[in-house]
Amino acid sequence: MGHERVILAVDVGTSGVRAVLFDADAHYLQHVRTPYPMLFPRPGWNEQDPNTIASAVIETLKQAIQHIPAGITLAGVTFSAQMYSILALDEGGTPLCNSLTWGDTRSDDQIAALQGAASADLVQRTGCPTQAIYPLAKIRWLKTQLELPQRVKFVSIKDYVLYRLTGRLLADWSTASASGLLDITRFKWDSEALALGGITPDHLPELVSTRHILHDWLPEISATTGIPPGTPLIVGAGDAPLANIGVGATAEGTLAVNIGTSAAARFFTPVPQVDGQGRLWTYVADTGGWVVGGIIGSGGATYEWILKQMLRGGQHRSTEQLFREADQQAAAAPPGAGDLLFIPYFSGEQSPGWNARSTGAFYGMTFHHETQHYLRAAVEGILFAILRVSKTIEELRNRALHRIYLTGGFTTSQVWPQALADMAGVPVVVPSTAESSSRGAAIMGWIALGQADSYAAFAPPEDHLIQPNGDTHALYQRRYAAFCSLNQQLQNFANSSGDVS
Repeated sequence: MGHERVILAVDVGTSGVRAVLFDADAHYLQHVRTPYPMLFPRPGWNEQDPNTIASAVIETLKQAIQHIPAGITLAGVTFSAQMYSILALDEGGTPLCNSLTWGDTRSDDQIAALQGAASADLVQRTGCPTQAIYPLAKIRWLKTQLELPQRVKFVSIKDYVLYRLTGRLLADWSTASASGLLDITRFKWDSEALALGGITPDHLPELVSTRHILHDWLPEISATTGIPPGTPLIVGAGDAPLANIGVGATAEGTLAVNIGTSAAARFFTPVPQVDGQGRLWTYVADTGGWVVGGIIGSGGATYEWILKQMLRGGQHRSTEQLFREADQQAAAAPPGAGDLLFIPYFSGEQSPGWNARSTGAFYGMTFHHETQHYLRAAVEGILFAILRVSKTIEELRNRALHRIYLTGGFTTSQVWPQALADMAGVPVVVPSTAESSSRGAAIMGWIALGQADSYAAFAPPEDHLIQPNGDTHALYQRRYAAFCSLNQQLQNFANSSGDVS
């Protein structure tokens, strides 16, 4: 493949949008990022303003186009986006509410009724446990709390962004598969799920494949951003499945672990597999591919909150500054954090236990513990939570994992990758670029444009391999057992104590 053409991958995340340029071999060239806030108007409510996000995408596209050197052709624009989001639009496409994100748990009071009414086969068809994280439950909440017009549309934030760019209201199979509304093998809206939500297909966008291509940008968007009219827009997929593709974690026995605002672990499979116990989810990755995994919720967000509380000037320093200092301090503490344990479920536990009443805690505090011990315990607690998901995956697959690919904001840390390898007892691969989801979108885009036949056409990014330490692994096995026992006791307390707020 030549290098005279580039593809622009747009990743609509929860903390900001990134527009990343890749060459025809999916090598990273450069990126532009625009941040935007998360809104927390009430406990359990996690929202974002859809117009703020759409405006950020448009501005980021404009800046990215300006970075394309003269003589280089923009082959297409492809999309990755956060999953689980939902908002309501009126008939004219105007938002009627903010976008409810993955961390929003306001619909938890809908779950008992949903679980009681759902058939045993619903999870098998949709791949989604019946839980508050999913748009199915959130739609029920919106319908009871808002006065919605008869012709309301329920869409993801990605659907809305594409609507603002093209005037077309579409949902790709991958993003839609994290709604609890899609039959993940037939690629159609599931009739039972729609009935439970009190909606019909007319209330949802038209479904298209992850490789679907649009050519008709709205004229004002082309004029504002500088994107040439007719430039292919590849609809793309959800950010979690694309991260597996981007780092090359598609082979048997490999696991992709992402630690960003949230944290998750997932494996790629060419045939759909659903956990009958509802501990894990199964989402569409691409044509002929699915990912199975679990999310623990606010992983990086939990850590950042702790840093702001514990480090001097934490509320007034940049996230990068806080992470650098915290990394140095956590590295100075021994593995095991001086017998200090941390439970990280600040926004409730999701996979594998699914308990919205769970909270966070430090346990084992003594006078000898210093800031470095608390920071080390926080790292270990978040990774123990991820380890719970990975062990559930091994149980489901009845096969051991032999390699983990780490993505997200902690790949440059001296503590996180090594601690993950020591806990899991397997090598951890740290890619040279943090652009995993956007690289996956670029790969999918090139395949959709006919420039490659498969993922194998793209060499994995250069990476660093971290080997586990046997002695530390043995220590962490004991600490993990203590973590699980403590977490169970805290869950029992939360469930018996009524309203945790």
